[in-house]
Amino acid sequence: MASRVKGLGWKVVLAVAAISAAGAGEAYAASCKQADLKGDWLVELSTEAVCDFKIDKSGSFKNAPCRPQRGSGVRGTATGKLTVDSRCKVGGTMAFKQKSEPTLNISVKASLNKSKDLISGKATSKFGSATFKGFLQ
Repeated sequence: MASRVKGLGWKVVLAVAAISAAGAGEAYAASCKQADLKGDWLVELSTEAVCDFKIDKSGSFKNAPCRPQRGSGVRGTATGKLTVDSRCKVGGTMAFKQKSEPTLNISVKASLNKSKDLISGKATSKFGSATFKGFLQ
């Protein structure tokens, strides 16, 4: 009888550990607010451009300089706004201007990571989709 109880004890310990681990995951689930986007971000638009976004508390950025990445010829400025919801989903739009080209409107759908220093997702324009990655500086 003692061996049956001893064996049962391990099952209870494992069950409690599994329940605790599941609960701990929920306790550490990311919760975001708009202020989490405020700051200086290095943004990569696929392999085309790298931009320096200075995002204010409302999520706006203006005339962010963008330069070529990996030999690409894309150079210009980006102006727009990003928002984040409580589930850390990031969305927004931006207008990308190059010297002699029409303004390109871009929509962004992404996520802010748990440590709130990386935005990753997709940027979409009339030309298709590209990766969008923002690194808090």
